[in-house]
Amino acid sequence: MSLRALTLALAIALGLAGASAAAPDASEPNPWRGKINGYDAYLPDLAKPARAAFINISPVWLPDGEPNWRAAAAEFNSIQLDLPLTYSDPEGNAKKILDTLRAAARRLPNHPEIENLNVVLFGFSVGAAAAGGTASSPLLSNADSRLPPQRVLAVIGLDELDQPPYQAPAWVPQLFLSDPDDGFGGLLTDVEDANPKITHDAFARNLAAKAGAPLTLISQPGHWHGGSVHGYQHRIDFRFLRVWLEEVLKLRLPATPPLAGPALAPDWRNHAGWLGTYDVAVRTSTQPWGDGERMVNVAISPRDGYHDPRPFIWLPSERAAKVWRAYAATGNMPPLTPDEPMTPLGAFIRPGSDPTAKVNDAMAAVSSDPGAAAALPSVNCGFGGVGADASVLVAFDRAIKAGEAASEGVAAVDAPPEFWSNVMIIRLKSLASAGRLKLTLSKLTPADGGQPVDAVVTASCR
Repeated sequence: MSLRALTLALAIALGLAGASAAAPDASEPNPWRGKINGYDAYLPDLAKPARAAFINISPVWLPDGEPNWRAAAAEFNSIQLDLPLTYSDPEGNAKKILDTLRAAARRLPNHPEIENLNVVLFGFSVGAAAAGGTASSPLLSNADSRLPPQRVLAVIGLDELDQPPYQAPAWVPQLFLSDPDDGFGGLLTDVEDANPKITHDAFARNLAAKAGAPLTLISQPGHWHGGSVHGYQHRIDFRFLRVWLEEVLKLRLPATPPLAGPALAPDWRNHAGWLGTYDVAVRTSTQPWGDGERMVNVAISPRDGYHDPRPFIWLPSERAAKVWRAYAATGNMPPLTPDEPMTPLGAFIRPGSDPTAKVNDAMAAVSSDPGAAAALPSVNCGFGGVGADASVLVAFDRAIKAGEAASEGVAAVDAPPEFWSNVMIIRLKSLASAGRLKLTLSKLTPADGGQPVDAVVTASCR
């Protein structure tokens, strides 16, 4: 197992402040943020018992509170911990987790249950190997699934799935987030160090279909090993992660807070659930996959009604299965909250004629309220003079299929907007080297069938 320099901008920057001194409204959550043994921690509601521990073990620096990870934690009032762990020391990792939970229970004396919480482990790349190996530590998972401890609720790996000793126990629910453009975690790329060689696709389906492992696999176009193809700022994967985790925890969490001691998480080999299957195609020249690999001929069924001859992966529920089918077949997540409008996540200005060449990006302000007085960040737009090429890339919280753009100030829209998964690409031609830039975006249409929205992008170019 080689340690890669690539690391995921996936995390929860959790703030350092303690609980508010003011008494909150009884109907409102009373969150707590702080440090436990020097690590960032967050509990969604101090007024309720904690139900699980969500542990992110990858290097972290994402914007504060990734909304889907945070929402899943809030739904089950799960304490969130950032614990950077290493794949080479699963026993030390497990000990660090248990020590941190004990310290959290001491730090929050009204929550003694925290010491006994079962855990969800998330890791990216080599962190996924650390998650799997740590889950298999005898401090968390007895080799006999009938005996304690069995403290792992789920394991989630982004862009890597490994063989033993970096593999989660076969009875623990596991989610593998793959990507067609990922040289380390693609469906058709080989499992690292496997001998004989085997693709991630075949390896995952063997675990699910032959060993009965509760393992889910989804291919997410555009994420590329922890970042995104062309730096397009993709975050769609966390929406599927949220659905999957919600469905697992609804069925797997202990009914009551674990005050007397840790609960025994059940063996989920051959769990009823649902099953999904598919074929893998390449070079289909279809968006958002391009010529990368994609799932085709996607099918789902309850386990007891499955008759497809193809090997399968496992899905925890009918809801998860239907979302998985839609995402696998179209490359776009279906609407999870259809009444909520599509929201811009961020915008940046990219100098040059090639919007896929990530160099010297300058962040711009973006708002979903075109009438709002948006901030004008002073940035180096890189125009360099009249007639220079640039692009503005706007990332949204879901895939986008259409929209219009009009410009004011130092640059003019030079071509109809382009769309790639959850990103809108607006090509510009500069009219001056410095000054105010404003893009009015209208009729922004999400691919999931939601209502069109408007937005505005602003910057002060120097």
